[in-house]
Amino acid sequence: MRLFDGVDHLILLTLRGRSFDHLLGALRLEGREDIDGLRGDEVCPLDGVEHRVFALDDGGHRPADGPVSCPTPRPPDARPYAWTQLQGAIPAWSPRADWSHAQPYSGAAIPCSGFARAYALAHPEADPRLPLGYFTRRSAPTFYALADRFTVCNRWFASAPASGLTNRLFAVCGEAGPEAESADPPSRRRTMVELLDRAGVSWGVYGDGGSLSQLLGGARSTAPIAALLGALRGETPLPSLSVVEPDARLPHDLQLEERLVYSLVEALTSGPRWAKSLLVITYDSPGGWFDHVPPPETGEAPPFERLGGRVPALLVSPWTGPGVCDLTLDHRALVQGALARFASAYALSPQPRDERVVAFGELAGSEAPRLDPPRLPAPPPAVDAVVKALAGRAQGLGEPPPWAREAARLARPEARPDSKLPPPPRWPRPEEEVERAIEDRLGRFERAAEAFSSRAERAVRKLDGG
Repeated sequence: MRLFDGVDHLILLTLRGRSFDHLLGALRLEGREDIDGLRGDEVCPLDGVEHRVFALDDGGHRPADGPVSCPTPRPPDARPYAWTQLQGAIPAWSPRADWSHAQPYSGAAIPCSGFARAYALAHPEADPRLPLGYFTRRSAPTFYALADRFTVCNRWFASAPASGLTNRLFAVCGEAGPEAESADPPSRRRTMVELLDRAGVSWGVYGDGGSLSQLLGGARSTAPIAALLGALRGETPLPSLSVVEPDARLPHDLQLEERLVYSLVEALTSGPRWAKSLLVITYDSPGGWFDHVPPPETGEAPPFERLGGRVPALLVSPWTGPGVCDLTLDHRALVQGALARFASAYALSPQPRDERVVAFGELAGSEAPRLDPPRLPAPPPAVDAVVKALAGRAQGLGEPPPWAREAARLARPEARPDSKLPPPPRWPRPEEEVERAIEDRLGRFERAAEAFSSRAERAVRKLDGG
């Protein structure tokens, strides 16, 4: 049977900027032969030096107590850099003014060999091997536990070799234009949720809203992620489609992603809607991190003649079992699948890539659901503490408690050992964030009280004939 045949609730979590090999590639090193991951001998040449892939948590770049989670400076992911990463050469059509410090690439372009080169162009003072770093099970226990228990997509690609914004356009509209890479706002396009509105299908956006709120033009405000957790547990109605948009202002830290994913999966699997739900966890773009699989061509005109790099994708549902999906997918395919399931009267305009990318709605599911879902191991206490300290309030997971401050302190650069790789940026202290939030809330209450008092005085004078 088709996967969507047993699904009444689709939850989409699109995180930001990680490649498949960067997050899940080490599964193959553990012995998973079905995973198209790392073999350990992949290299990217730069100036006569071959930089080899390496485990981030074995590379001397780790926090004082726990796995490395926020390596910086982050690799670049704008279109010229993305093409350099995939081709091993600087694209000829790139504006030369942006590449004035770059030397012409000598030699034939080798697929997926330009990650060190692109990183050196963007961060000439940093260690060019950083984008070849990958996480292991120690760094990402929640993601690896899900990969053990549910379906891993071996060939889910970003929709374009471009930035996260361009790929998020594909993820909610099924298409994008070249202007998405510019500083101007993207042109208005029909979104998946607007088509669901026309079909009378319920939907919700949870979290910060971020780029999706911009794309919707403020058509509907977002709800906190805590509201979605409650709906997953059965406390409130759950829409047919739920889109989760984590706060883009938070540090790009794997620990934050681990806790968010763990919370969503635990709420879903313990709630009454598990039997009819599908949680899709993926990333908008590879974020400049190494991946060894060249993306396929689309048959479309430049700059979208090729898909972007591979991104992690996990299908969590009672209708998906342990294993892999080897079909070629991208973000547009997911939009097509959602419309086919919930609003079959509406469809995206045909594109040449549709002949090369499988429609998500055609994916096969299990013959019978697993109504007793496997439980995930709880995240380490340090992960939980840092998340609550740095992002709990913004993500709707609760106010940061006093005991979390020590964990937050340990996550700061000055608490980390010396490393050849640069430390993460300094994060704001949780107590400062809370104080600013309290002052902002009090200020709004005071202004509202003054306005109410002024209206009341005018009403009294009017009644008195004044």
